[in-house]
Amino acid sequence: MYFVIDQNPNGTFQFFIKSADHETIAMSKAFDTKHDVQRAVSIIMNGHLSPESHIEDLV
Repeated sequence: MYFVIDQNPNGTFQFFIKSADHETIAMSKAFDTKHDVQRAVSIIMNGHLSPESHIEDLV
């Protein structure tokens, strides 16, 4: 799994989570700056999620 950071035509940034075979697993919301998106990716990679983080099972 790896992350790809991209800039949208409107100037915002987002990241994609890709599998080892380069399939897109997920994509983020739009961020205003590249720094903001890099910070979000860093938090995910380091596993420093907030205490409020949880899984919602809708099934």
